Amino acid sequence: MAENKQQESLVPSPRLLHVVVFPWLAFGHMIPFMELSQQLAKRGHLVTFVSTPIEEHRQAAAPVDGLPEGAESTADVTPEKIELLKVAFDGLATPFTSFLAEACAGGDAGPDWIVVDFSHHWLPPIADQHKARSSIGSNICILIILVPCALFLIVPAAFVAFLGPRELNDAHPRTAPEDFTVPPPWIPAPSPLAYRLHEAQWIAHVAFRPNASGMARFWETTPRCSVIIYRCSREVDGPLCPLLEDLFAAKPVVPAGRRRLPAGLRVGWVPQVRVLAHAAVGAFMTHAGLSSLMENFLFGHPIVMLPLFVDQGLTARQWRSQSDSEEGAGMNNIAV
Repeated sequence: MAENKQQESLVPSPRLLHVVVFPWLAFGHMIPFMELSQQLAKRGHLVTFVSTPIEEHRQAAAPVDGLPEGAESTADVTPEKIELLKVAFDGLATPFTSFLAEACAGGDAGPDWIVVDFSHHWLPPIADQHKARSSIGSNICILIILVPCALFLIVPAAFVAFLGPRELNDAHPRTAPEDFTVPPPWIPAPSPLAYRLHEAQWIAHVAFRPNASGMARFWETTPRCSVIIYRCSREVDGPLCPLLEDLFAAKPVVPAGRRRLPAGLRVGWVPQVRVLAHAAVGAFMTHAGLSSLMENFLFGHPIVMLPLFVDQGLTARQWRSQSDSEEGAGMNNIAV
């Protein structure tokens, strides 16, 4: 009995982590990052969530011409000025460096991981300049390691596969809108992953611009992170899940106050899950955002998808295609 107790004492106990979570400044990104933070906290891990308000950082960041005063997220700017918000976001590198230095100075309480978004190309080099203590077992060994970064992509697997890594885009450049109206050559045929021409205008002229665009940031951030986390469902994405593991083979890829309003006017978030749960709902018309589609899965309403931009067109056609396959059995009643 005494020997068994001694052996049990040598078994390493699970180590709780300190995870820094830092999303891009858009509610569609902040909400999934917050949900991830809540799941980590439920398991006992310490989570530091970094986001707006950024008023205290304004003196550290140079002002950006054309960006409205007080803009702290994409909700505060028009679509054509989102690029300016990305430039201003880069100015947070200096205050984040100070934050991370102070956090790492806390010894065992320092961060073990930093979860970043597509836009944080400047953050992994900052993390490489700092070190964290990592214990193995029960006080058996203490390692001093660099603080690793994990890239959390909130977009669906189909969109990540369509974008592809930088080296494949360099080998098969896409510069005109028409280039995005067919599946890229690295996706096995047949595939529904292609934009319609009016959708391709945005992806060609905004996302793939060689400046502060999303793709430039995504391609710079990806190789600097130790792990890539994406949202994938075998029933919906089918062969795209193992394809992503091949496309990013060098990395482990893991499939996971109120304003007073005038009288008579009420503005706020629609309680979508409560609405979908109502017996009067006969169908769900949606922009094909992945979170909305997953919420509808709880209730099984017929889906009518009206995609608008970014990943939504690809998501809609991928879901429609999989609804006709054996893997997507039960995903009927889907229209695009």
